[in-house]
Amino acid sequence: MRDRRIGLLHGCDILVAMTVPDWIEVHRGTAPLVLFAPHGGARVAPRRPGRDNVNDLHTADLTRELGIACDATWIVNPVRDRNELDLNRTEQLQRHARWLLELLATTLEDTVARHGHAVLLAVHGWNVGQPVC
Repeated sequence: MRDRRIGLLHGCDILVAMTVPDWIEVHRGTAPLVLFAPHGGARVAPRRPGRDNVNDLHTADLTRELGIACDATWIVNPVRDRNELDLNRTEQLQRHARWLLELLATTLEDTVARHGHAVLLAVHGWNVGQPVC
């Protein structure tokens, strides 16, 4: 994992730089809407039924499309398998991804500073295989 530094405008005049893994996609929009897709990754290893969760199909792409249409900020996990690190589980974030909690907090603080309010939408999907007759 290679980290990169990103900057967010916080409080409209102070640049806050933080280190974010290169597998997280961050885009800053101008609307008071923040989109978060924690399960956009794909499983490389074979799924172990009863032990592994499935990733949400197409949520990374859907989040980008919604973000473009609404000029929203988005934070997307387009790569990492949720069975390695589930970005929707607070206990895993506290142990292994405190950077994400800081990124979400800073992003929301910035949005509130710019607009007086913020809407956070966590984008999830449904991954169901249907048999064909």
